[in-house]
Amino acid sequence: MQQAQPQAIAFFGNPAEAAIAMRQARELGLNQPFFVGVTMVDQNFIAVARQTAEGASGFALVPFLPGSDDSTLKAWEAKWKLEYPNLPAGRPNIFDLLSYGDMYVLAEGLKRAGPDPTTDKLIAALEGIKDYRVSGIATARTFTPKHHIGNLQLVAMQVKNGQWVPLGWEGKHPSDILKRYQ
Repeated sequence: MQQAQPQAIAFFGNPAEAAIAMRQARELGLNQPFFVGVTMVDQNFIAVARQTAEGASGFALVPFLPGSDDSTLKAWEAKWKLEYPNLPAGRPNIFDLLSYGDMYVLAEGLKRAGPDPTTDKLIAALEGIKDYRVSGIATARTFTPKHHIGNLQLVAMQVKNGQWVPLGWEGKHPSDILKRYQ
């Protein structure tokens, strides 16, 4: 890998294993920037990777991560911790935050499906959801008959001073791939 001199080194998968590989890469003299998959854009990754995480970048599926300084997120975290006081350290995490948004989308779909929902009614109701956003801590969700992904937005993040922070980057032109699903 040293001979190839890549511009960046990408890691996908579990934070604990990636942290070990990243530390070993640095020990071998590989100083390229690290890019990580969405499952690692979480404070738990920083906790296990420690200093090796500094400068790593990746994309998040939400605009803010648990532990960030955003006031809306801090209020959500406080309510969440009151509701679930006995959970282990590290909670709420990115998966709790994603689930929060997902459950509101599902509830909206069920509401739109009517008093006697069926699978077909729920699918049709979800396909009518456009730019639904439960709050500022969740990304907008859109479904169509062509796609059932919901969240088509990624937020570019980087570890700075031991925290994931949004980079404020947005693509300069619409994705050709995403155009197929509109």
